[in-house]
Amino acid sequence: MIAKNNREVKIQKWLGNHQQHFALRHLTIGVASVLIGISITGASVLADSDQPVTTEPTTSSQTASVANPTPLNQSTVKLNNATAIPDSKEKNGVANLQSSLQAKTGDQASDQQQAPAAKEATPVADVHQWTATTPDANGSVTLTNYQGSVTGQTIVIPNAVDFRNAGQQDVKQIIITPELAGILKNATTLVTSQTSDEKSIKAADGSWNGAFQGGKLENIDLTGLNISGVTDVSSMFANNEQLKAITGLQTWDTSNVRNFNNLFNGDRSLTGTVDISNWNLASLDAVGEQENRADTHVHGAGMDGMFQGTQVTAIKAANWDFTANKLVVDRFPDDYSVAFGLRVAPFTGLAHLQTLDISGWKLPTVTDPKNASLSLTYLAMNCPELTIVDLSGWQGNSLGRMTAAFENDGNLTTIKGIEDFNVSNVWDLSDAFQGTGLTNVDLHKWDVRNVHFFTQMLKDTKKLQTINLASWKLYDLTPWHYPTRNFSFDNLKTMLEGTGATSIDTSNWDFGNNNADVHGLFSSLANLTTVDVSGWNSPEITNMADLFAYDPKLATIKGLADLDTGKVTNMSGVFQHDLALTSVDGIQNWNTNNVTTMAGMFNFMTDFYGQPTPCALMSIPDLSSWKTGQVQDMTNMFSGLGNPGLTTINGITDWDTSNVVKTNQMFAKSTSLKNLDLTKWRMDKVITTNSMFYGADHLTTVGNLTNWNLANDTDTAWMFRQTTSLKQIGDRTTPWKWALSAKNTNAGGMFSQSGVEYVDARDWDLSHSNASQLFFNSAVQFVDGRNMKLGNANTTGMFAALKKPAVIDLRGTKGNFKMDAFDGLGKFINANSEYSQPLVVLSDDPAVRALNDAKYTYTKTSQQTFTGRNDSNYLSFFWPATDGDNPTLIGTYSINADKQHPGMFVFEDPDSVWSAFRQATSKDKIAKLLGKQATKWNYVADLDPATNSLKVDPQTSLPELVSYAAELTVKSAPTTVTDTKKVNETIHYRFADGTTAKPDVVKTVTLSRTGSKDSMTGEITWDAWSTSVFPDVESPELVGYTADQTVVAGLPATANREVTVTYYKNAPTTVTDTKTVTETIHYKFADGTEAHPDKTQAVILTRTGSKDAATGDITWGVWNTASFPAVLSPELAGYTAYQTIVTEMPATDDLDITVTYVKNKEVESNTSDQSKPVTPTIGQGSKSQISRKNDLASRAVAKSAPQKSNAELPQTGNDDESLGVLGLAIVGLTSLFGFESEQKKRTY
Repeated sequence: MIAKNNREVKIQKWLGNHQQHFALRHLTIGVASVLIGISITGASVLADSDQPVTTEPTTSSQTASVANPTPLNQSTVKLNNATAIPDSKEKNGVANLQSSLQAKTGDQASDQQQAPAAKEATPVADVHQWTATTPDANGSVTLTNYQGSVTGQTIVIPNAVDFRNAGQQDVKQIIITPELAGILKNATTLVTSQTSDEKSIKAADGSWNGAFQGGKLENIDLTGLNISGVTDVSSMFANNEQLKAITGLQTWDTSNVRNFNNLFNGDRSLTGTVDISNWNLASLDAVGEQENRADTHVHGAGMDGMFQGTQVTAIKAANWDFTANKLVVDRFPDDYSVAFGLRVAPFTGLAHLQTLDISGWKLPTVTDPKNASLSLTYLAMNCPELTIVDLSGWQGNSLGRMTAAFENDGNLTTIKGIEDFNVSNVWDLSDAFQGTGLTNVDLHKWDVRNVHFFTQMLKDTKKLQTINLASWKLYDLTPWHYPTRNFSFDNLKTMLEGTGATSIDTSNWDFGNNNADVHGLFSSLANLTTVDVSGWNSPEITNMADLFAYDPKLATIKGLADLDTGKVTNMSGVFQHDLALTSVDGIQNWNTNNVTTMAGMFNFMTDFYGQPTPCALMSIPDLSSWKTGQVQDMTNMFSGLGNPGLTTINGITDWDTSNVVKTNQMFAKSTSLKNLDLTKWRMDKVITTNSMFYGADHLTTVGNLTNWNLANDTDTAWMFRQTTSLKQIGDRTTPWKWALSAKNTNAGGMFSQSGVEYVDARDWDLSHSNASQLFFNSAVQFVDGRNMKLGNANTTGMFAALKKPAVIDLRGTKGNFKMDAFDGLGKFINANSEYSQPLVVLSDDPAVRALNDAKYTYTKTSQQTFTGRNDSNYLSFFWPATDGDNPTLIGTYSINADKQHPGMFVFEDPDSVWSAFRQATSKDKIAKLLGKQATKWNYVADLDPATNSLKVDPQTSLPELVSYAAELTVKSAPTTVTDTKKVNETIHYRFADGTTAKPDVVKTVTLSRTGSKDSMTGEITWDAWSTSVFPDVESPELVGYTADQTVVAGLPATANREVTVTYYKNAPTTVTDTKTVTETIHYKFADGTEAHPDKTQAVILTRTGSKDAATGDITWGVWNTASFPAVLSPELAGYTAYQTIVTEMPATDDLDITVTYVKNKEVESNTSDQSKPVTPTIGQGSKSQISRKNDLASRAVAKSAPQKSNAELPQTGNDDESLGVLGLAIVGLTSLFGFESEQKKRTY
C-alpha cells in the first residue's frame, strides 16, 4: 500500500498533468474481473484496485459517461471505493452516495410505477468544473459558476468532502446562490453530492424566490442541501415542465422559511410521490393575499399553489411542526371583529392527488380558544381524485378553522384519524367536508363547544350513509356581527344540506344556554330514513321551523319526546312533506306555551291543485295538552293528510284559538280526515280562512260551527270548496253568528262543489266581496253540454256547482247581486251533470227574487245556442223498475208549473216552499200529469190523507222538495199470495182404566193455499187448502196386554185429530215344569269302606202351573208320582249284605241308600235259638241308612229280612240279630216322627 502522504502527492501531481476523459477499463484481481474506475472530467477521483470490490460484474459493453448521464431516478449506481479518500468516513463517500441514491430511487420507483429501471452509474461531483470563491475564515466556499456543459446534463453539486478529497482541506461548507441556480436549472438532473452525510452544501441565506423557475430539470435530489437560512422558496422550482421527480425535501430545515408559495407550480410532469415530511414551519408567515371576506385579516400562509398544475399522486407531509410559529397563536380581538390568523392551504386544486399524509402535525397548545389562529381553510380543496387523507396523531390545540378544508373532494372516502381529531378550539367548520365522497362519518368524540359555524359542513356529501354526531356540545352558535357589516349565517340549517345519509345520530346534543337556530337542520335530505334527537338539552331554543321538513323517505324520528320546547316560538313546518313518516309519538309531551306559529307543521300537501299524495302517518297523538293561546298562524297545519287510517285529529277540540289570525288551508286536501269537532274554536281574530277545508272530500263533520264569529275574516274564498261529503256545518234552526262583514273582500267559491245542504248567510255583508254572481262560476267551461272544466274560481261562484241539494238562506244579506245564471241550468246542462243539483234560495232581496224571472242565452262550444230559465228545480215522477231495469220516468214539472214563474227557485221562507210543494203534488196535479195512465196509479198508497198531496217525510230538506223524485205505486193486477197452516194428529195410548200406557205420538202435516191480493185495498181472496193424509201409525206392543188397534190408519188431514188406543190385559196360560230325582245306592263294609261300586238310577217328574199374562207370576200344581225300581244287592264272598234287595221306593226326591256288608260267622248249632224270631233292639245301631233331599214319609224298611242267625257284622263282630232289631227300631222312629234332612240316609 502507498503511504498516505505519498498518495496525496501523487494525486496532486496526477491532477496537474491529466485533464482529459478516461474510458472505463477492467482490472483483473485474482480471478475477478471488476470495474476499477469511471470516466470523469478532471480526474477528481481515482479508483484503487487495492480496495475491496463493491460492484457487480459487468460486460465490456457497459460504460458510464458524463456526456450521457443517467437520470437519478432511473439509476442503480455501482461504484468502487476511491483510494484518495483520507479517512474511513470520507473514503466511503462515493459508496454512500451509491447506496443513498439506490435507496431514494428505489423508493421513487415504488411511487412512480412508470419510471424505467436504471442502466448506468450516477456520476459524482467534479470540483474542477466549478468556479468558487476562496474559503473564508469559516471554511465556506461560494460556488459562482459551473464551467461545464449544463443543458441536458446531470449536474452533481459537490460538497465540502468533495473539495477536501480534491486537496482543498480548509473547505468546510459549500454555498450555492440563487444566481447559480439560474445557471443549473437547464440541466436534466440536479443532485447534491452524497459523499458524506454532513449537510455541507448550504443554500445562501435569504430569498430563493424563483431560483430554478422555468428550467428544464427532469430529476432533482437535494438531500444534501442545507436551507436553514433560506426565508423564501416561493416558485423555487416552478414551471419546470419536464420535472418528473424530486427527492430530499423531507431533510430540509425549513425553520426560517416564510414563503413556500407556488414552490412546484406548473411542474406539469411532476408525478408520483413527493415527500415533504418533517418540515419545521416556525417562520411560516401570512404572506399570501388576504382572504376574500370583508373585515377579516386571516391571511393565506405562504403555501398557496405549492403543487398547482402538477400530476403528483401522493404527498407525504407528515410531522410538520408549527409549535414555534407565533402567528398561529396570535390573539383575536375579544369581539372577533378583526380576525388574524394563518391559513395553510398547500394542497388545494391538485387534480391528480390520490393520497395525502398530514399525520403527526405539531401545533402549539393554547389555553384561550381565541388564540387558536391556525387555519386549514382550503387545505386540500378541489382534489377530485383524492381518496385517502391521514390526519392521525396531531398534537396541540391551536387549530381555529377548517373552512372548506376538503371541499369538493368527490372521491375522498377515507380520512384516517378523523374520529379523534382535536377540534376543541376550532371556531369555523364551514364547508369542511362539503362535496366529499365520505360514506360514513363518526364525529361523536369531537369537542365542538367553541365552534361558531357549521355552515355547509357536510353539504352535498351524496355518498354518505351514516352520520354520528352524538353528544356534541353546541355552546357557541351565536352569529357573529362585524362592525361594518352584519353577516347572517344559516349555521346548522345548511350543515347537512344535500347529504345522502340515511341515518343521522344527534342524540344527547347539549345546547347549554345557547339559543341555537335549528330550523331546517334535517330538512330536504333525499335519502334520510332515521334521525335520533333523543336526549337533546335545548332549553333556550326558540326556532325549530322545518326541523325535519321535506325528507321524502324519513320514517323514524327517535326522541321527539325529549325535545325541550318550552321557549320555542316557531314550530312551522316541523314535519312538512315527510310523506314516509310513520309516527310522531312523543310530540304530545311538547310544551307549546310560547309558540306563535304552527303553520305547516303537518303539511303533506304536495300539489294544491292536483291529486293528493298518500302519506304514511297513520295517526297523530292526542294533542289536548298543547297550549295554543299564543298561536297566531295555523296556515296549512294539517293539510294533505292522506293515510286511510288517519281519519281524525284527537285533542284539538278544546284548543284556545282566541289569538289565531290565519287558518287558511289548515285542513286543505286532507282526504283521509272524516271527523273533526271545531265547535268550540274562537275565530274572532281570524282574518283569512281561505281554502281552510278545501279538497277534504271525505270529511263528514266539522262540528257545529253555528257560533263561529267571522266578522274580521277578509278572505273566505274556497273555504269549503270540494268538501263533497260534508253535509252540515251548522244548525238549520238556530241563526248562525258568522256575521261576514264588509271587511270580506273575497268569498269566491266559498262553498263551490261542496256537499253542504244548508248555509245560513242571513245578514252577511257581501257588498265588498267578489261574490256578486253567487251561483254562477264564470270560469266554468261547458264541453258538449256535459263535461266541465274549472279554471280559477276565486272570483265568483260562491255557491257554484253544489254537490247535493242545498238551501241557501240569504234573507237580509247585503250585496250587489247580479241576475246571474247558475250551474244548474236544466235547459243548458245535461240532467245527469254534477253541476245540476237542486238549489233553494230564501231571500227577501228583489234582485235575488228576480232570478226566478230571468231568461238566459248560452252558446256552447259547438256554437249551438240555448235560451231558457233556471229550471233545475223540478219534480220527477217514475213508475217502479221492472225486470231489473231502472225506474221509468213518467214526467216532470216545476213546483210552480201552473203559475207565472215555472222555474221558480227563490222563495220568501221555508213555509212557502212546503206550500208550493203540496200544491204541486196534489192528487189532481199528479193525475193530470199521468193522463190515461192515472187508472193504474195506486194513489191510496202514495198520498197523505191529511193533505191529499204526495206523502213525504216531514224531515225532508227544502232542496229535496223542489226536486223531489217520486216513485208512484202502480195499481197493478192482483198479486198471488201464499198461506200455510199445520194440522196435527195426536194418538193417545191408554189402559182400560184410562191411565197412560205409552207416550202420545203427534204427526204433523203442512197445508198450503194461494190467494189473490188486491194491490189497492190489500184484500185477499183465498183458494181452498191443499189436501194431505196423515200417515199410518202402528201401535206399540205392551207385554201382557193387547191393543184394541194394532194400526191407526191414516185419514185425510183436514183438521187437527185425536185418536185413543186402549190396551186390555191378556188371560193366564198353562205352563209345564220338570225335574229329575236320583237314587244312589252305596255298598259299604261295616267300617265304611267301599264294598262294591255305587248303583245310580234316575226318574223324571212333571207338574203344571197357571201363568199370569201381565205379571208373569206362576201358580204351580203338585209333581206327578213315580218310583225307583227295586235293586238286588250284589253278592260278596265271605260277606252277607244286610239287605239282599233294595225295594222299590217312591221317587219324590233324591235318595241316598247304603247297603252294609258283614262278615259271615260260624253258626252255632242251636236249633232252638235259630227258630226264635229276631227282635231289633233300639240302641244297638241300625245296619242300613236312607237319605232324602226333601221330605220323606215313613217307608217300610224291607219286605223280608235275612234269617241268618248269629251272623257277625264285618269288623264289629256284633250279632246280626242285634243289628236287625236296631234297624227296625230306627225305621220305626223315622216313620213315627217323619224325620227329614237335606240328605236322608238309610243303612241296612
